[in-house]
Amino acid sequence: MYYTTSTLSSLLVLLFTALSFSGFAADDIGRFNFNNPSQKSIEIPFHTFNNQVIIPVKVNGKISLNFVLDTGSSQAILFDRQLGKDLGLVWERKIEFAGAGNGHRVLGYRTTGVDLELSDISGESMGMVVLSQDYLNMRRFDIHGVIGYQLFVRFAVSLDYQRHIMTLMEPDQYDATGFHQFDLSLEQSKPFLETEILLGDNQRIASKLMVDTGAAYGLSLI
Repeated sequence: MYYTTSTLSSLLVLLFTALSFSGFAADDIGRFNFNNPSQKSIEIPFHTFNNQVIIPVKVNGKISLNFVLDTGSSQAILFDRQLGKDLGLVWERKIEFAGAGNGHRVLGYRTTGVDLELSDISGESMGMVVLSQDYLNMRRFDIHGVIGYQLFVRFAVSLDYQRHIMTLMEPDQYDATGFHQFDLSLEQSKPFLETEILLGDNQRIASKLMVDTGAAYGLSLI
């Protein structure tokens, strides 16, 4: 199955939302930490695809894969079961959830014994969902999965889009001077922002929006 880049981001949002609201909140197992306990921050280069941040993640100490950095995803997701087998992942149970807008059921597998590495940080026995097949044909774009909550719950995360650098730091090292701060609520491991949408006739509509770095669009309304 083939998807153009114009439809790809919409399909990703639908699929990740289906995962997030199917009862698979992030498990309290595994935790990222600096390999050097005295280290306080690291810089990790990233590239962008379709306005999405793509970061390198090494799985089970074998190969580095490209993952979408997604605040809207409560689970790390690997798109291809065969790739999961090649990485030595072991399935714990089969899961099904709503597909990406096509009315079909999407099959995946749950595993919690995954080791993940990003530069000088690593996490052992992390949770992950592995799709039974690459439903979105993402490997043709050299994108293999998505990761979000497990990073954001542990570190303060800064993205420099001009330098294409992501900085992960201990939360007490983050300096918000010069930045505007917003109040967020965390629901099922995802951040939400309450705001207003201003229409052309000056009408204001109170809205609750998910802050989603995995979405290519600046604003999507459902």
